[in-house]
Amino acid sequence: FLRVLLPALKSQGGKCHWYDFAADHEMPDCQRTRDLVTKVCGEMGLGMRVLHVANAGSVAKRQYRICLDFELTGPITTTTTDDAA
Repeated sequence: FLRVLLPALKSQGGKCHWYDFAADHEMPDCQRTRDLVTKVCGEMGLGMRVLHVANAGSVAKRQYRICLDFELTGPITTTTTDDAA
């Protein structure tokens, strides 16, 4: 779903409230969710930064719904050098 959503956001400054589930041992950083969003954005050539991660409620014993707010920081630019020149 994230791959479908990202093109609908502004590539510079577009914000998203991404919901996921996390176990209690993942709290409060929720690194797995951070890594997933960062990876997908990178695959689509977009930079991002996490604005906030919040507990959005309990769904089961020691399981939580979380909200990761992130902002797109623009296209990732890659520079290449021409060593043959």
